[in-house]
Amino acid sequence: MATGKDRVGLEAANVPVSISDAGVSPGNVMMYDDGSVVVPMVSAQEVLEAAQETDAVQRQMFEFIEQGITGGEARSRIEYSRLQTCRD
Repeated sequence: MATGKDRVGLEAANVPVSISDAGVSPGNVMMYDDGSVVVPMVSAQEVLEAAQETDAVQRQMFEFIEQGITGGEARSRIEYSRLQTCRD
């Protein structure tokens, strides 16, 4: 069995790096699930608010569908397409 013991060393700390072609800088927010996302700290609050809005809208959509409302009608009622527009 091969291990990294005594063969791995620290080259640098708190410096920008690339992970799978994504630039990551000290202080960035990183999230992993089925994929990954890197958010610069200066954008973290805006990204969080957009994610919370998306979550709330999707929960409302699921509630409508559970009530027997079609997906198209549910999207129309909650203006689902607004989630796909750019913010200022």
